[in-house]
Amino acid sequence: MEIHLGNRFAPSWAGVPPHMSSGDFPIWQRYLHEHAGEYEAFYYDVYLVPDLVIPDGLAPELVRMWKLNNAKRIDALGVRSDGVEIIEVRVAASAGALGAIQMYLDLWKLAPALSGAVRGTIITDRADPVLFTLTASRGLKIIEA
Repeated sequence: MEIHLGNRFAPSWAGVPPHMSSGDFPIWQRYLHEHAGEYEAFYYDVYLVPDLVIPDGLAPELVRMWKLNNAKRIDALGVRSDGVEIIEVRVAASAGALGAIQMYLDLWKLAPALSGAVRGTIITDRADPVLFTLTASRGLKIIEA
């Protein structure tokens, strides 16, 4: 398992995070407007590269590209004084958002790149109502922003 954090950003940074969709970005802006002060820093588009079987015959110079193309990517990783928060930003969050955040948490725990407790949060403009029950039963947060 490899984790590529990328660049560290201050909570006050107002740019568009790498690979954040045009639909997700306004949600993220609204969330940061209210919550940026809760964080020490952010990492965006964090690559989680699980140990995968490399296809036979793949040229050595293409192995890294293949791994990164098959990596899972965390939208935002928030650094807090007590640990890290894996954040999935999603328009109209439903089952897919829950699956994504759970997968990111499971992969992170295999080889955490930063120390401290880890928690997961889905930030959305609106959520499938059943998502509130399912996230709470898993110790996850869901925030509508």
